[in-house]
Amino acid sequence: MAGRHPLPAVIGMILGRWLEHFGPDFLFVRGDHYVPLKPVGQGEFGWYMLPLMLAGLVVLAMRVRSSRSARVLLAMLIAYPAGDVISRYDGAHALRSAPGVAALVLLGAWGAVGIRDALRRRGLQLARLATVVVLIVMLGFDGRFLYRFYGEWSRDPYTYYNYQADLVEAVRRVTPRLEHVDAVFCTVAGLNEPWSIFLVESGHDPRLWFAEPRDRRAREYDIFVRYGRMYFLYEDLWRPYLRRLTDDGKPERVLFIVRPGELGLQQPLDIVRGPGAETRSGYSSARCEPAASVDRPRASTAIGERDVLAVQLVARTVRRRTRVGHSGEPLLSRLEREPGLPCARDLALQALEVSRDRARGARLTASPVRAIEP
Repeated sequence: MAGRHPLPAVIGMILGRWLEHFGPDFLFVRGDHYVPLKPVGQGEFGWYMLPLMLAGLVVLAMRVRSSRSARVLLAMLIAYPAGDVISRYDGAHALRSAPGVAALVLLGAWGAVGIRDALRRRGLQLARLATVVVLIVMLGFDGRFLYRFYGEWSRDPYTYYNYQADLVEAVRRVTPRLEHVDAVFCTVAGLNEPWSIFLVESGHDPRLWFAEPRDRRAREYDIFVRYGRMYFLYEDLWRPYLRRLTDDGKPERVLFIVRPGELGLQQPLDIVRGPGAETRSGYSSARCEPAASVDRPRASTAIGERDVLAVQLVARTVRRRTRVGHSGEPLLSRLEREPGLPCARDLALQALEVSRDRARGARLTASPVRAIEP
């Protein structure tokens, strides 16, 4: 940053970001500007915290010379935004500054105690009445927030897809199968770092992470095309790994976590339906074009093209010359021909069993579809 801007300008930007973390827009009005991190209907705190924090500042100023605790709190307040002051963003970042938020809570607590002590000197009944009023206001603000948080916010499609709830649920269902497969290929369409979600949700052993093969590519954010038996469909970087599996002359048990219709894989065994799935769009599996006879769900106006994103898991046994489905195409040729576009909004879990018959060759059998509502 210093190489592109004069040092005084850099210092000015750092101070500006530092001040944003104490402004009313971040603390009480809007919070983080990034919608998935924005508290619903308010800033990082309810408005009832404003008078308590202001009172806390008065108490802090009165005690800072005589009280070590006051000086520690002052240092915590100064350092609270430190994690965010040198990062590029369009405003204060709630997660980067989250470790310091406790200082603001302590400041409000000091203010509440200071107000109570001041009112108690004027009369015990007045102090009790003020305490009851503050509690009622707090319960009103926080109750309203919790009602919206566990209601409209948690059911909103935008929230669902930004927190990748479909992939999280898919990983939970896939994890018991991991010991019985040779490889897992996972989509990256509409997902942010799916490999990290797999690591956490599957409870991956950190010792394996350091011991097993990994394929890391440096981008704006690092991506992992592979770790261990997990592969991720970044561009065409995954295709050599699949080709290696199909050319090794051995039957390999492979799971594909893909969008319904992606890579031409169909007939899901298990489906996790996202928000509004009962009115989901119809899509062509080849070109991902909306079907003319099906209306798009209302959610599409809020989340745009993300309403067609979901994940599908497909399990196949791959081997060179193994034929799949009615088309009679080898699996690898079929995957290379498909454009790999997301083509539906449901998260589907598909498992196809290939049973080998020496007289007839490979034969494909599919388990029945089981739809699971969220």
